[in-house]
Amino acid sequence: MTITLTREEAQQVLDALQAVWKMDRSMKHSEAIETLRARLAEPEPEPVAWLDSDGFPWSKEGIACRSTKDTYEPLYTASPQREWKGLTDEEISAVDWKQNETLHDFARAIEAKLKEKNA
Repeated sequence: MTITLTREEAQQVLDALQAVWKMDRSMKHSEAIETLRARLAEPEPEPVAWLDSDGFPWSKEGIACRSTKDTYEPLYTASPQREWKGLTDEEISAVDWKQNETLHDFARAIEAKLKEKNA
């Protein structure tokens, strides 16, 4: 199964991994951090076309010839991702550290909360 993340989601995961890595400098964390850094360094995708308010597709050149009153929705080769919902401080605090035997268990509990919130 392939999971896709928006840039914002990937940045949140990277930030969380870096915070965990400061406490547990295992090789797996550093590999994941480097993978995310590399992916975030990739350029933003460019739209391949745009849809006008009537649902008609336009190229970049076609839009330049049209009225600026019209609104256009960008079209990409991959579907745009929905907005990522992070955890609030209260939601993070609600995950009981004492119920989790290790840092790994705590990280998995946080991950489960994020999956639940973004389902």
